[in-house]
Amino acid sequence: MQKEKVGLIYLWSPIDEKSRESLKVIEDIEKEYRDMLKVFKIDVYKNATLAARLGDVEALTLYYTKDGKVVKKDNNIEKDAIIENIKELA
Repeated sequence: MQKEKVGLIYLWSPIDEKSRESLKVIEDIEKEYRDMLKVFKIDVYKNATLAARLGDVEALTLYYTKDGKVVKKDNNIEKDAIIENIKELA
Protein backbone atom coordinates (compact mmCIF):
# COMPACT_ATOMS: atom_id res chain seq x y z
CA MET A 1 0.00 0.00 0.00
CA GLN A 2 1.16 3.48 -0.80
CA LYS A 3 1.30 6.29 1.74
CA GLU A 4 1.22 9.52 -0.28
CA LYS A 5 -2.48 9.54 -1.15
CA VAL A 6 -5.70 8.17 0.23
CA GLY A 7 -6.07 4.61 -1.03
CA LEU A 8 -9.24 2.95 -2.23
CA ILE A 9 -9.21 -0.81 -2.64
CA TYR A 10 -12.19 -2.20 -4.52
CA LEU A 11 -12.89 -5.93 -4.31
CA TRP A 12 -14.96 -6.96 -7.29
CA SER A 13 -15.89 -10.04 -9.28
CA PRO A 14 -16.28 -10.28 -13.05
CA ILE A 15 -19.00 -12.90 -12.63
CA ASP A 16 -21.18 -10.56 -10.55
CA GLU A 17 -23.24 -8.10 -12.62
CA LYS A 18 -23.57 -5.43 -9.92
CA SER A 19 -19.85 -5.70 -9.25
CA ARG A 20 -19.08 -5.05 -12.93
CA GLU A 21 -21.50 -2.10 -13.00
CA SER A 22 -19.91 -0.59 -9.90
CA LEU A 23 -16.48 -0.86 -11.50
CA LYS A 24 -17.48 2.04 -13.78
CA VAL A 25 -18.29 4.18 -10.72
CA ILE A 26 -14.90 3.37 -9.20
CA GLU A 27 -13.10 4.18 -12.45
CA ASP A 28 -14.95 7.52 -12.74
CA ILE A 29 -13.93 8.45 -9.18
CA GLU A 30 -10.36 7.36 -9.93
CA LYS A 31 -10.19 9.80 -12.87
CA GLU A 32 -11.91 12.63 -11.03
CA TYR A 33 -9.77 12.41 -7.86
CA ARG A 34 -6.48 11.14 -9.28
CA ASP A 35 -4.50 13.92 -7.55
CA MET A 36 -5.56 12.78 -4.06
CA LEU A 37 -6.50 9.13 -4.56
CA LYS A 38 -4.83 5.87 -5.53
CA VAL A 39 -7.23 3.10 -6.56
CA PHE A 40 -6.51 -0.61 -6.45
CA LYS A 41 -9.04 -2.94 -8.09
CA ILE A 42 -8.81 -6.55 -6.95
CA ASP A 43 -10.65 -9.22 -8.91
CA VAL A 44 -11.58 -11.69 -6.17
CA TYR A 45 -12.10 -14.44 -8.75
CA LYS A 46 -8.50 -14.27 -10.00
CA ASN A 47 -6.84 -12.90 -6.85
CA ALA A 48 -8.60 -14.58 -3.95
CA THR A 49 -5.31 -14.93 -2.07
CA LEU A 50 -4.61 -11.20 -2.31
CA ALA A 51 -8.16 -10.34 -1.26
CA ALA A 52 -7.90 -12.77 1.65
CA ARG A 53 -4.88 -10.84 2.95
CA LEU A 54 -7.37 -8.04 3.65
CA GLY A 55 -9.45 -10.54 5.59
CA ASP A 56 -12.23 -10.64 3.01
CA VAL A 57 -12.93 -12.22 -0.35
CA GLU A 58 -16.41 -10.75 -0.76
CA ALA A 59 -16.98 -8.78 -3.94
CA LEU A 60 -18.47 -5.29 -3.67
CA THR A 61 -16.30 -4.33 -0.74
CA LEU A 62 -14.30 -1.13 -0.39
CA TYR A 63 -11.29 -0.58 1.82
CA TYR A 64 -9.99 2.92 2.45
CA THR A 65 -6.35 3.39 3.39
CA LYS A 66 -4.39 6.28 4.82
CA ASP A 67 -0.67 6.34 5.60
CA GLY A 68 -0.41 2.78 4.34
CA LYS A 69 -2.98 1.37 6.78
CA VAL A 70 -6.57 0.24 6.27
CA VAL A 71 -8.77 2.73 8.11
CA LYS A 72 -12.25 1.82 6.91
CA LYS A 73 -14.17 -1.04 5.33
CA ASP A 74 -17.44 -0.29 3.54
CA ASN A 75 -19.96 -1.94 1.24
CA ASN A 76 -21.60 1.30 0.10
CA ILE A 77 -20.68 1.64 -3.58
CA GLU A 78 -22.72 4.81 -4.11
CA LYS A 79 -20.57 7.49 -5.75
CA ASP A 80 -21.53 10.27 -3.32
CA ALA A 81 -20.74 8.13 -0.26
CA ILE A 82 -17.35 7.13 -1.67
CA ILE A 83 -16.45 10.74 -2.45
CA GLU A 84 -17.49 11.81 1.05
CA ASN A 85 -15.24 9.12 2.59
CA ILE A 86 -12.32 10.17 0.40
CA LYS A 87 -12.69 13.81 1.38
CA GLU A 88 -12.89 12.93 5.08
CA LEU A 89 -9.60 11.02 4.83
CA ALA A 90 -7.75 13.54 2.65
